[in-house]
Amino acid sequence: MKKLIVTLLVLTTIIANRTFAQAPKYKPSIHSLTQPERNQLVIALNQYITPSIVQQYAQMRDMPGCYDEPNFFAFRRSLINDFEDWMVLNGYGGLVPLAAWDPGTLLPSDFQQVDPDCAVVGGAECSPPIAFQPYLRHSTLTYPNLCNYNNNVFTTRMRAYNLIGGYDENVCSYMGGNMFNKGSAASMAFWFWNSYLDDVWKEYTCECNNQNPLPKQVDLYMKNSKKTFEAVRDIGIEPNTDPITWESPDIWIRNDNLGFTTDQMENPIYVYNTPRKIYVRVRNKGCSNSAGNEVLKLYWAKAGTYQNWPAPWDGVPLGTPAIVMGGLVGTMTLPIINQGNQKIVEFDWLMPNPSQFGPAEFDANNDNILDSWHFCLLARIESVNDPDGVVLLGNNLTNILQQSNNFVMRNFHIIKIIHEMQGGDKIYNGTIGLGNVYHGAEVYDIQFESPTTFQLPNPITSEADVSITLGASTWNKWDQGGRQGANIEIFDEGTRKLKVVAPNATLENLSYDSSEVTAMNVSFNFLTEELGTNTNYNYRVIQRIHSNQSVVGGQTFHIKRDGRPHFEADAGYDRTIQDNQSTVLVATDIGEQATYKWLDESGKFLHEGVSFTVSPDSTTIYTVEVTASDDGYRDRDNVTVNVKNNYIQSISPNPTIGSATIGYKLVNATTANIILSHYNGHSETIALDIAENSKVLNLSTFTTGLCNVSLQIDGQIADTKTLLIQ
Repeated sequence: MKKLIVTLLVLTTIIANRTFAQAPKYKPSIHSLTQPERNQLVIALNQYITPSIVQQYAQMRDMPGCYDEPNFFAFRRSLINDFEDWMVLNGYGGLVPLAAWDPGTLLPSDFQQVDPDCAVVGGAECSPPIAFQPYLRHSTLTYPNLCNYNNNVFTTRMRAYNLIGGYDENVCSYMGGNMFNKGSAASMAFWFWNSYLDDVWKEYTCECNNQNPLPKQVDLYMKNSKKTFEAVRDIGIEPNTDPITWESPDIWIRNDNLGFTTDQMENPIYVYNTPRKIYVRVRNKGCSNSAGNEVLKLYWAKAGTYQNWPAPWDGVPLGTPAIVMGGLVGTMTLPIINQGNQKIVEFDWLMPNPSQFGPAEFDANNDNILDSWHFCLLARIESVNDPDGVVLLGNNLTNILQQSNNFVMRNFHIIKIIHEMQGGDKIYNGTIGLGNVYHGAEVYDIQFESPTTFQLPNPITSEADVSITLGASTWNKWDQGGRQGANIEIFDEGTRKLKVVAPNATLENLSYDSSEVTAMNVSFNFLTEELGTNTNYNYRVIQRIHSNQSVVGGQTFHIKRDGRPHFEADAGYDRTIQDNQSTVLVATDIGEQATYKWLDESGKFLHEGVSFTVSPDSTTIYTVEVTASDDGYRDRDNVTVNVKNNYIQSISPNPTIGSATIGYKLVNATTANIILSHYNGHSETIALDIAENSKVLNLSTFTTGLCNVSLQIDGQIADTKTLLIQ
């Protein structure tokens, strides 16, 4: 709590640059709203403030990147952006930008409430504030002009330190109640107060000319990523230092026309001559309204980690044989976008027929990979008043996406794993391209990572098998590079299938010539015995230059799964055989269509089928891996085949009178004996010559009846058979 108090003291020093009460300058004042607008905003906040929102803020606000000084204002802007995005999609777009509340005025009674969902963090954190005009007592103070602070206060890196002023207390402590603890996000005042803080920052950036560089009057932008509680977030600041540049939340595809009410991405389903809908969200973080003559261009490309600019987006053929792997979706003149606001625009896309990239079960290079090779999208804003500087940035698309907020890309594949799903979405894998567009001959590494967040706490590798199938040309490159990598094991060399064995893994030292593209497939099989409560996961594939590890590009898979009837693999009972014998392993049928694969002790593939005949030379553990065909869920079970190397080969004759010959096999034995144990209690121990393989037994001292004949090796019983004496 001390850290929070200190930071808020710093914040109130910033606010000391304004004379209370002073209305916000770039956002509407909470007092300017009409009563119907207030009613709408109350409804919107009650819908938006959920247990998840409250709990996430409570758990994450003290993490580095949120309340620490370098991120203080950016964190708040991200919080407000998220709420404003939600309002636009849910019919409250007229309330964007979010109204701000100057704490030198009384907060309207409509908003003096704490949402009941605060209960998720506990009752002690949810008491209502006790003051809703916390700065009235300071109305007689005077404050220095906002622009008196030099640029090291409000830089584009969002630093807020070395501040001076007369404030030594803060809004939240004056208000008390939940506004001064971890339940504050449940208070409506929280959102208007943070909007006011953002307005202070906006005023500084727009009106103080001691900044370098000077702010843009019109600054249209789109986000590279949706990150609020991470230290690296995108609020339109240039440059954006996040190397993950392909997860823009501001582009989404729909197979319906609902993209103005949801920004949930869908994989496009191809239907001849039927357009898919693509939606792009454009924001204006500048100080003035846009002119209404800015142009938005939208491009498509086959998904991969290799993209540059302008290829493949310009339609120039790539690969061998050369294939057009990208092109223009459309061009649109943007409407006027007010400062601090946003617009969502819609494109129709007659997507290319997937068959032109190879047969349905092939990739474009005929590499025999089960193909779900989806598309990637790129949006670019062109404006005379807001240039993107692409001419100066060259061909490296990652660099362009980081340096210019006019470019965004979405290389994001949705995988739905749903039991008994019907139709073409029943796929739990995705194919992506790897390669080299512009760099001349280059060597690359491919990184696999399973990121986690508050919403996605478990890496998918803890609950599922992640498998990599390399196309023939990709396999050859990895093979020629020495099969280098980390946390990757070969599962089946015949099908070029690899297994990822840790949350982070790499394939290394893959050499590509210029304009060379190959393919790789990534699949996910959930393990029935490892499942937790999470149902959503992310998985990234990142291409890096081997020599300096700089990012070329990447792709993210978002995997969604549902529940399904439980099944268990059963490899059958353990059994014992002699070293020259075979046995048939038989798995229990799980009662639905499935594949049954038998693996060795290292996890390598041996055989496919419900049954498997084995002849091991020594005791061996086999694993049956059962994968449901419907949704890829998987389970494993082990069976042990014990192999006897020291055993009785024969007893002849049996039954016998007076004598019998014992045939035996010994391996690495120091001493060996035959122990005869009659059912009447009589027994004898007869030494064996370990250099021989048979022994004639004199049974004259034994009466008729059953007798156990045991082979003892170095004091341990190795085998036992039964002899009938007549």
